[in-house]
Amino acid sequence: MWRRISSFLKSSDFIHTNRGIKRLVRSDKGAAYSLNMAITLPFYALLIGFLVEWSLMHNVHVGVNYAAWVAGRAAIVWLPAEKTSLSNRQDNADMVRRAAVNAITAWSSSIATPASAAVNSAGAEAYLTGYQSAAIGQQQQTSYVQKKWNYANAATRVEFDPPVEQLSTLNPGEPQVVRVTVHYEMPFNLPGIGRLFGRHNGAGWVRDIQSTVELKLERAKTRTGQLGFEYDSRPVRAR
Repeated sequence: MWRRISSFLKSSDFIHTNRGIKRLVRSDKGAAYSLNMAITLPFYALLIGFLVEWSLMHNVHVGVNYAAWVAGRAAIVWLPAEKTSLSNRQDNADMVRRAAVNAITAWSSSIATPASAAVNSAGAEAYLTGYQSAAIGQQQQTSYVQKKWNYANAATRVEFDPPVEQLSTLNPGEPQVVRVTVHYEMPFNLPGIGRLFGRHNGAGWVRDIQSTVELKLERAKTRTGQLGFEYDSRPVRAR
């Protein structure tokens, strides 16, 4: 390969072309063309980069909206569940967050570095098992799917209103709603665009995209609002 490159550089075609470019640049017309290109090229590159990142941002926003609805549907079932010896409020909230992470994984990044070094291997394996059993047709590589889930797990945050601790004090006989907000840190592929429209989280430039849903809690139709028996809501890693 190097012999072919060397022979091309020594060929008459390259020499004539190189001389023609030098003459164009040294001439008044060539200098004018080069100056215009040097001035406008950064703005064109910035515009193209902005359009690419804006398209990705719009696509991720669709995924965050979907993740918020998934988390909301999980919340109206898990959050009203009574505290038992097999589960607690934090376990129930973790199940809701797990639902949001699983939903946003399809839109998550596989090349960005998570801001948190902690990796939930059990959660990634559980998601991969479900993916392999549900995916139709050609499947993605295992490492690719795991990287997407790991970043989604590190970049997703779920908030509840009212807080989880207050749900047990609400009157079961009254209509109750919960607001679930999903936050996702979308990574920028171009640092220049990230400086303009995002913030630095320690690992890279990101932009917080969020979506909120409000749904009615699905409590048991009893006087106490409880089912009356224990069931295990602990995440997989706690077993």
